[in-house]
Amino acid sequence: MINPAERLPLIFSHELGLQVYFVFDKSLNIKKPKHITSSIFIFAKKMKMKSITAVILTTAILSFGACKEAKKTVLTSDEVSTNQSIDENSTEFKIDSASSIIEWEGSEGLASINTSHNGTFALSNGTLMMKNDSLTGGKFEINIASLKVLDIPIEKAGNAKLKKHLLSPDFFDQAKFPNATFEISSINKNTSDSGSISGNLTLKGITKNIDILAKITNSNSEILFETGKFYINRNDWNMSYGTEKSLGDEMIRPEVGIKIKIVAKK
Repeated sequence: MINPAERLPLIFSHELGLQVYFVFDKSLNIKKPKHITSSIFIFAKKMKMKSITAVILTTAILSFGACKEAKKTVLTSDEVSTNQSIDENSTEFKIDSASSIIEWEGSEGLASINTSHNGTFALSNGTLMMKNDSLTGGKFEINIASLKVLDIPIEKAGNAKLKKHLLSPDFFDQAKFPNATFEISSINKNTSDSGSISGNLTLKGITKNIDILAKITNSNSEILFETGKFYINRNDWNMSYGTEKSLGDEMIRPEVGIKIKIVAKK
């Protein structure tokens, strides 16, 4: 029969996937593992043997999760003026909404193993401007009502429930703000087909300028504009629902992942 001193490491290893071990001697002295905070450790030592496993396991999960680093978000600043005259030699390419897509990703909980959701938005319309194989400007509109949840099967009740909540005033407030926009304010080329793009992102009537990296492929009659996944802090656009850290694993993280793919044609 496994005694409590031997059982605890097995519980931690199975539940957390961590090699976290406690060493008990006959007087219940405990060797503190590095993942457990001192306050939790001292409190646990004072507990009875029959409850020490549950106390340390519960608090260790919260302690370990609280140490998780937030995803790095893009640089954000106030709106930048885009009132620039379009070069007469620039060529306009219209966005193909059927071939373009915005991917999103969100997660909840402080724990290292949290719940993530992902989905897409469709683009309503927009244009990209090119001159001599270089991007010179552009603007596109995102249809908020087109939001799709992909990680939950559409036939499951959770799919419709999550979509309804995301479109509510807690998040995008689609009824009041049916569209979001992104308008390029400056382009700094890094290579012949990639560069740092600054642009004004408008969500819920709030505009912030962000910096992203993009790859632009021009095949004369068609442009492919793609980004890797980048993260914004939704608090910057007044979407602060559920971001309080005191909520623990009920917290909805403020970092939102975005990935853009735009196809534009003459």
